Order: sequence, then structure tokens, then C-alpha cells
Amino acid sequence: GNTQIKGAIGFISDDSSVGDYGRGNLIFCVDSVDDNAPVGHADEKMRITHAGKIGMGISTPDTNLHVWKASAGSVSAASDAQLVVENNGVTAINLLSPATSHGQIIFGDPDDNDVGQFGYDHSTNKMYFKVNGSATKVLETISTGTTFKSTGNAYTMYLNTDDNAISDTAKIIFNDRGAVGWNGSSVYLSDDGSNK
Repeated sequence: GNTQIKGAIGFISDDSSVGDYGRGNLIFCVDSVDDNAPVGHADEKMRITHAGKIGMGISTPDTNLHVWKASAGSVSAASDAQLVVENNGVTAINLLSPATSHGQIIFGDPDDNDVGQFGYDHSTNKMYFKVNGSATKVLETISTGTTFKSTGNAYTMYLNTDDNAISDTAKIIFNDRGAVGWNGSSVYLSDDGSNK
């Protein structure tokens, strides 16, 4: 059969140079059509601009890395962002982990490279948050409710949970006055913070 060039790396001027030497962008083109035509500029899939920005699916990336599937509308990336993922519908970043492990987003600084994090424990099916470099999960969410914890688990509030660790009584208090709670045998409402 006929042989055509179906992939290419090229340089394209962006007419932004004010001198005599020129500058531009590096483009990566791949032809996705099974036909008797060679790859062309219209087949561009990725670009590295002269400013060092990388665009995947977009020729004018907003920031360091811009992954584009479709336009979200008249919006540009926030100035603090180094990563942009854009689509005209549901937009997602998918973290895939083994069923016995965790998926995590970790926050760090020069004093602690994992000072904060949130993640999903696939072995227990819990979403959790950690802060200030502590191993304590200050918030856990499971399919039946949410658990808020202080450091060392000294104070815990369970919301709609069937966790076996729940105490005999539980209470949610509003402004030290009204409350809703469980007294060990029934749910109660209170207008003064007491168990009624």
C-alpha cells in the first residue's frame, strides 16, 4: 500500500519576535485518520511554547501545563495555577490505585513535605483529611456519614454513621443552645443544650 508520513515534530513561528532572529513554538502532530494523506499542521496534538508552557489539545496554553478536551467558555486559568484541566462538561482528574492502597493529594512546604493531605483509602472505602503533618485523620467520610476528629481523637462527632466505635451518646449543638442527639436509646431535640 501507499506510505504516508503520519507523525511529525515541527517548529512554527508565532510572529512574537521583535528582533531579526525569530522565535516560536515546538509542535507535535499525529494524524489520527487512516487515509492516504500525510500529517499536517491541523493534526497538532501538543505544543511547547517559547514561554515553556505545554498545551495538550490547545495551542495557547494558559499556564505551565494545560490539558484541553473542549472549551469551558470565556474563562482563563487562575494566575496561581500551574496545572489546568479543561472541558465543556464534567472535568475530572482520575487517581487510580490498587484496591488495598490509597489515592492522595499531598500538600508540602520547606518545613514538611506532607504537612497536609486528603485521600481515599480503598481498603476501608473512606475519604479522609490530614492537617499539620499529623497522622491523625481530622475528617473521615464513608457512605453512611462523616466523622470529625480532633488531634488524638479526644473529641469526635459522628453524623449518620454505623461505625462500631460510636459512643453510647452523641450530640450536635448549635450555638450552645439547641441540640439534636442520641442518648443511647432514642433521638432527641433540645432548645437549651440539655438531653431532652
